Amino acid sequence: MRIVPVCLLWAILGMLAVPSASAGMLDNSNNEWAFDLNYTNQSSNASSTNVNFSWGHLIGQGYTEAGLSGTYQRLDDKTSGGNTVDATIAGPFFAWNWTPHSGTATGFLQAGVGGIGGDLDKSFDFALDAALGVKCFVGNSAAVTAQFFFQRLGSRKNTTGQNENFDGIAIGIALYTGRK
Repeated sequence: MRIVPVCLLWAILGMLAVPSASAGMLDNSNNEWAFDLNYTNQSSNASSTNVNFSWGHLIGQGYTEAGLSGTYQRLDDKTSGGNTVDATIAGPFFAWNWTPHSGTATGFLQAGVGGIGGDLDKSFDFALDAALGVKCFVGNSAAVTAQFFFQRLGSRKNTTGQNENFDGIAIGIALYTGRK
């Protein structure tokens, strides 16, 4: 699993070596609408499925992006007598894009925080998210995204410091609207 972040890092470095076009997807658009899906096999006893939606406003020339994201998360306990837990997470995020002027691709860093609802709100109050990824532009208003993500679920109520950590790879699409 450690090889995945290294491969993403090499892909991003390769994109940075590609000459930039005079105008790219991110510096010509105002909004990014994204959707991604991932499945994480946490162990032989548990797995999770996440569906993420987000809207981000591209600020200035497209290097920075701020917006709102929402996640539906399903945790499946595969042990005998285990149950399925559904949760929703919603909150703000901030992203930084390496090469917004590129017409082919850009790497990005993203961080966010969210409140938790559903079955998990009894155990956890908040989620912290971080991602390192790449957006490969398709046509003049879309991109295919791949990212390595880390998510921590935490609680201010829980004094034992119990946190739940997830990491994995998410694949998705992004659509760009609102020309500058």
